[in-house]
Amino acid sequence: LSIARAEARRERAEAAFQETSLAARAVLETTHEAYIAIDASGNISDWNPAAERTFGWARAEAIARPLADLIIPPTFREAHRKGIERFLETGQGPFLDRLLEFPALDRRGREFPIEFTFTAIRSGGAPTFGAFLRDITERKAAEGALRRSREQLEARVVERTAELTRSNRDLETLLYVVTHDLKEPLRTIEGFSSILAERYSLALDEKGRDFLRRVIRGGARLRGLLDDLMLLARARRTEPACENIEAGESVREVLARLEGKIHET
Repeated sequence: LSIARAEARRERAEAAFQETSLAARAVLETTHEAYIAIDASGNISDWNPAAERTFGWARAEAIARPLADLIIPPTFREAHRKGIERFLETGQGPFLDRLLEFPALDRRGREFPIEFTFTAIRSGGAPTFGAFLRDITERKAAEGALRRSREQLEARVVERTAELTRSNRDLETLLYVVTHDLKEPLRTIEGFSSILAERYSLALDEKGRDFLRRVIRGGARLRGLLDDLMLLARARRTEPACENIEAGESVREVLARLEGKIHET
């Protein structure tokens, strides 16, 4: 009876294993990622339909052929072979179980970028290796386009900065010329205002003297504004400095400027 039970358990285990193997095979056959397996000699032992589409080789053409000769560019073939030898000797491999990017070759000899994970499969005998691979040509093209756009944007920023620098220099020149030209008639206004104040002040009534004082104050303010414009034109771009001000004094200054308009209304 015990022998019969053991036999039944063995049969159930084999059936479960067969079912699992069929399910795994179905996944490999339908996945969009290329799957390639190689033996300890580096020869291909499995090659799914996605691998056929990605690399252009039919399964029957790929099986038993060295992976290095089929899809690895010549520059990297020796490193691939040494990597397998190192794993067989030490059980370690720098490229195992990591998501990596690498160039690959298709049947036409076209080199293109792939993303892959490479795993060692230990099942009691000699180890085998399996890899899931994906063509990332489109992603790389998008990354390249994004990088070029960023470079173009940076170049545009540099260009615009240079344009702004030139514009600032032109503005400085314009403000200097305008300030210089405005100071000439201002000197005339200030000169004649001073003469009126010195020689003819007594000939004016109080209202006339008030008007004259307003003209003199206005001329002084205009000179101050022109001097400020000159300083602004020459000022370099710096972080603005914040400081406390006396608001009341500023309000009184504004009211003094508008006093004439206030009386007119």
